[in-house]
Amino acid sequence: HSSKKTYRMRFTLKDICKFFNVPHATFALSSLAFSFLLALYLDEILQTSIWVVFTPLWLWDIATLLGIIFTLIMWHSKYHPRCQEDADKHYFHSILPHMFTMLLLISFEILVCINLSLTLPIYSV
Repeated sequence: HSSKKTYRMRFTLKDICKFFNVPHATFALSSLAFSFLLALYLDEILQTSIWVVFTPLWLWDIATLLGIIFTLIMWHSKYHPRCQEDADKHYFHSILPHMFTMLLLISFEILVCINLSLTLPIYSV
């Protein structure tokens, strides 16, 4: 007869908080708010501009861009004078694509809002 130990998986508040961080919560809350606003807008319950519907996404975009800019400023003030190390250059070059991706995302959101706010007649065939 072999004695097997059974282990229970217990989650404590510390374990749950380990997976929680502010950027993920900001993204989740802004996505949830955008989804609700968009559903209300499309069901014509919310009588407002499409620009207002996209506000939660832009708040997340602005928070992300500010984080990227802050990181670049901190990198420049701390590591730029001694940028001979490859790790420092790699860190800088890994931040830039994120910034350009965010700028492309914001441009896309603005173009979608412009397209949806135009009141062009729809012709059905």
